[in-house]
Amino acid sequence: MIGEYVMRQEDCTKRVTKPDSIGMGAFILDSHAVQRLVDKEGNVIDEGNFDIPVRPYQIPYRCVIPKREECENLLVPVALSASHVTYGSIRMEPQFMILGHSAGVAASMALKQNIAVQDVDIAALQAKLREQKQVLEGTAGAAPLLSKLEGIAIDDEAGVYTGEWVASSYGDPIEGAAHHDGNTDKGQKTVRFEVKLPTTGTYEVRLAYGAAPNRASNVPVTVESADGTKTVTVNQKLPPKIDKYFTSLGTFRFGADKPTIINIRNEGTDGYVAVDAVQLLPAK
Repeated sequence: MIGEYVMRQEDCTKRVTKPDSIGMGAFILDSHAVQRLVDKEGNVIDEGNFDIPVRPYQIPYRCVIPKREECENLLVPVALSASHVTYGSIRMEPQFMILGHSAGVAASMALKQNIAVQDVDIAALQAKLREQKQVLEGTAGAAPLLSKLEGIAIDDEAGVYTGEWVASSYGDPIEGAAHHDGNTDKGQKTVRFEVKLPTTGTYEVRLAYGAAPNRASNVPVTVESADGTKTVTVNQKLPPKIDKYFTSLGTFRFGADKPTIINIRNEGTDGYVAVDAVQLLPAK
């Protein structure tokens, strides 16, 4: 039996808000080794492992109720509808406690009103849960940090990636996760941001990254503007100076008739290349 909504990986990493939230999740998406193998070099490796950062995400009521035509009096807080990957996060005991609490309140409301579980009023359910100190939204769930920033801010998830980049939660990223190049395949990996600006004008361009001693000191970032193409070198060993997240790449003139291109490369870099977000601010 499959519920009204099935939680998938993107519900924990990108589409983290849900209008019918009955609780929050935040544990990584992980899977333990299925078996151990010997690779062609003779090394023993684990097969089946993954460990993927998430953003604090909302779990919808629709995951714990079946389709109306199949059953009207069932709530399933533990074996809820979720993909195998997503269940690697939801399976943790705190989430089970949260979902059990919420399902119990919903069941009580359905019984008292003699209605199907699908007809429980979501606003009333959420109000009751909040009265009981249930947390239904968080900073990343209800009001993403990027939405609070001035100008145009774009998360790393919106970048177009060439080569294999690694998701990481190191260094308190803006929305719970960022990416790095794994310090491999130098010259073969890029992250491209394409931005459509609302008006022609001059903008300051910023890059967000998590600094670390093993980061590259010479990350090339190319900005394509109305005045041509310029490459700025960023030392990611140094902590960003703007709002603890961003470093300025300079001020550029852009036209609204042509997309703005920001391209981060790992060509010739001497350490890990990290990408968290980009921001464009109208120049003052």
